[in-house]
Amino acid sequence: MARRGLLNAALGVEIRARRLEAGLSQQQLWTRAELPKNVYQRLEGGQRTISVEQLDAIAEALETTMDDIAAAAKNRIARGEIRTRAERAADELRAAIGFD
Repeated sequence: MARRGLLNAALGVEIRARRLEAGLSQQQLWTRAELPKNVYQRLEGGQRTISVEQLDAIAEALETTMDDIAAAAKNRIARGEIRTRAERAADELRAAIGFD
């Protein structure tokens, strides 16, 4: 996963964190943002590249701005909080075979 995949993951983590902080279910947020269920779930899961329109709709539903969400996601990357699926899989493999 390249930088884009890392950013997708970070945006998904940030959107989920803000949704939970707002006390909203996934369904409440995708309804407010007027997004299809499967699209929203893939966005929050970091499995889909988010469009500007989708990020704007989600930000509005969360009563924040796209800039705030994007900046927070980039900060998560800078702090090393976001790992790619490949990195997580490699860690799991190392743990399974006892290689540290």
